[in-house]
Amino acid sequence: MCNSTFKSSGVTLVELLVGLAIVSFLVFIAVPTYQRHIIKTHRETAKAALSDMLSQIVQQRARSSNANLFQVIDPQTLLLTPVPRYQFQLTPNPIGNTVVYWLTAIPQDRVQLGDGALTLSSDGQGCWHRHNDRPAAHECLTGSEVW
Repeated sequence: MCNSTFKSSGVTLVELLVGLAIVSFLVFIAVPTYQRHIIKTHRETAKAALSDMLSQIVQQRARSSNANLFQVIDPQTLLLTPVPRYQFQLTPNPIGNTVVYWLTAIPQDRVQLGDGALTLSSDGQGCWHRHNDRPAAHECLTGSEVW
């Protein structure tokens, strides 16, 4: 009978595969969660920019007695707010009443595309058009979230 003691200082292939499986599973869970967090962070930044723009418009309109929105506001300067991944639009009411208007943030970046546009009305109602980057109407419709 041989009574030799053999000490191994390495890992077996099975142990290596089990470790790799655990790391793969963690990455499988972590990466999509991280991506959703990034998309949500950009969306919240765009919401804040829309709120800032609305505040600027309200302040300008309070200083002027003009009823026409575009006599008070220069959309080119207002919409230059540097928020990556979104393009901003100022849309007057299609009926012609320029007291009512909408600010819209439209996703432009590959990461944000498909997340949905954000709309903020002149009365302060915010709407996230989930999964609709180009909403036909500015109002919050079915499938939209009010914020």
